[in-house]
Amino acid sequence: MNEIRDTSGSSSELIQLPVCNIAWIRKEDPEPYGQGTVSAPVYHSIDREKLLCTFNVPNNGEEWKRIIGGVALFLNGSDA
Repeated sequence: MNEIRDTSGSSSELIQLPVCNIAWIRKEDPEPYGQGTVSAPVYHSIDREKLLCTFNVPNNGEEWKRIIGGVALFLNGSDA
């Protein structure tokens, strides 16, 4: 499993995710990553006006840092 991190050396607000796989699981199935996840909202674009869903993303660090940092995923990185 790869860790998502900004390797550009800048403190850009947006970073592009590496290729990832997304799968549906039933609500009654156990969380595949156990307790090591953080819930990240997925928005249509960076304006955050249209919440599409949330993803449980593997998290090796402290969840509160992601919440305070405003971690979110966007399908479209432009304002269009």
